[in-house]
Order: sequence, then C-alpha cells, then structure tokens
Amino acid sequence: MKLLPNVVTILRFVLVGPIGWSLLVGEFEICLWLLVVAGLSDALDGFLARRFSWTSRFGELADPIADKLLAVVVVALMLLTDLLPWWVAAIVVGRELVIVSGALAFRSVVHKLDIEPLTISRINTIVQLTVLCFILAAETEIAGLAVFAEQFVEQIGLYLMVLFTVVSGVAYVYTWSSRLRSYLAESQNQVESSNP
Repeated sequence: MKLLPNVVTILRFVLVGPIGWSLLVGEFEICLWLLVVAGLSDALDGFLARRFSWTSRFGELADPIADKLLAVVVVALMLLTDLLPWWVAAIVVGRELVIVSGALAFRSVVHKLDIEPLTISRINTIVQLTVLCFILAAETEIAGLAVFAEQFVEQIGLYLMVLFTVVSGVAYVYTWSSRLRSYLAESQNQVESSNP
C-alpha cells in the first residue's frame, strides 16, 4: 500500500501521451476528461502520501516532474492549436524553466535538494489545471458548459492562471535564494571557526 502514491504518479506520466494526442487531433472532450483524471490523480497521490505517511524519495522527485511535464505539454500544444495566447504560454513555461534551473543550480552548490512544494505552488497547480480544463470545455459541445467555460476563460481564467503562475514562481525564487544564502553563511561561519 505504501507504493500506491507512486503508482498514481506513474499513471499521471502515462496520461501525458493520450492527453497530448487527443489535444493535437482536436478530440477536446476526451482530452478534457483525461485532464480531469490527471488532476484528480495529483490530488490523490498527495493526499495518500500526507495522510498515511506513504512517502518515498521516488515520489518526492516524480510527483513535481509529472506535474511540470503535464503542464508544459498541454500548454505547448494549446499554443500550437491556437487555444492559448502566446504570452500566457510563455509565462507558464518560463516559470517551469526558472524553477528547474534554480533547483539544478541550488543542487550544484549545496550538493543536495530537498523538494518541498510550497503551498502557493499547490494552489497554482489547482488553478492552472482548472483553467486548462475550462479552455478545453469551451471547445466541446457539452450543453451550457461550453458557453460558461468560454466566458470564464476570457473574463478571468487566463488572468488568474498568470497571476498564480507569477506569484508562485517568485515565491520559489525567494525561498530557495534565502536557503542558499543561509547555507553559504553557515559554511562561511564553519570555515572561520575552524581557522582561529
């Protein structure tokens, strides 16, 4: 049972392919439901890991990678299929590149990396998936939902997604910069204390 969150995370990796394909060929309703399943799987594996302490190093690494892969693939394909403005796609993908680059830089200096998602990042994931689902819903023929989804996306959805993307990105940069400064200061103190 301790491996169940990892199995759910792997399922999300597997879903990236069908989600990307259905989006690319214009099967928007299928893509919508697959994306909903992927979003629910993200919530489920996180809940199981926290509620029952079914955590593992694999899960700590794989879960955020699955989230980022799914977001980048969907956003990139939405850009290619004219479902998403280029500036929104650039901000979302840019955030992911900044976070990954920052994590690699931090690890190169500190030689370890404890991946700890911030609360604002979890909120950003929820907002992002919700807005992406509404974008897809606006392209379907589901009575009532398509019209509401289109209005939501145009009036507030895109701006909400950009807001949380930027805020969560800045929060990560600030948090990891502070940790790096603390590490460097501690290392300097240790050097000074060892050289009286």
